[in-house]
Amino acid sequence: MSKKSFMPRNDEEIRVMLATFDSNISGNGAVLAAKYNVTAEERLRVARALAVWQWIVGSLEALRNAAASMATTRDSMLTGTPVAPVALPIGPVFSPIPTIHAPDGPVAALLEPGFFTFFSSLVSRIKGDVRYEESDGQLLGIEGAEVPPPDPQTVPVLLADFFGNGQPELTCKKGPFQGYDVWMRRPGQETRHIGFSLARNYRVEEPRPTPGTAEIWTFEVQYRYQNAPFGQKSQPLSLTVRG
Repeated sequence: MSKKSFMPRNDEEIRVMLATFDSNISGNGAVLAAKYNVTAEERLRVARALAVWQWIVGSLEALRNAAASMATTRDSMLTGTPVAPVALPIGPVFSPIPTIHAPDGPVAALLEPGFFTFFSSLVSRIKGDVRYEESDGQLLGIEGAEVPPPDPQTVPVLLADFFGNGQPELTCKKGPFQGYDVWMRRPGQETRHIGFSLARNYRVEEPRPTPGTAEIWTFEVQYRYQNAPFGQKSQPLSLTVRG
């Protein structure tokens, strides 16, 4: 089953999401705020974040425009047609620091580092409420788009190198998966499962060959998704491991 990610991927979509949530959590007599126990202080934090986000995005646009203007000015000195001197361009002009309506009156909006950690927790709390309805989520802008599950024919791409002490270290991109299972075969042995990696890299802790000798070790990996094996096993990868 596909899942939904409420968090947008670009600045403008984030602004729209915050504006939608801010407007509708407090609209209609704050019916949704009461239904999901969203406090006045939490609503104020969202309103403040919206004001700050809009100011930041606008300021970044002003900076980009100023940088483009400055680059044009520089290029005119290098390649422009000779003319009489002209005034230099002005620097970026930012909007005034935004204000929000607090219980005691208008106040300057302050930056809240880590705001989206709080907001994600708030969204999870609302969606976890037994009274939650998808139509409420759509009204608040937190339902998001469908995210398709991974392709069941996915084949992991397995790479390997040697760690400083000569032990093999496997590398496999995790993507949306929980991690990957690792199988290994040594000369004269059956293929066996040797571990599971939650990280991109997996260091093989097998005893190396006798000093002065070498063996070919062969590895395969397979992703795990929703606590079950997923997709295909990787192509076997062979390494010459020296003692």
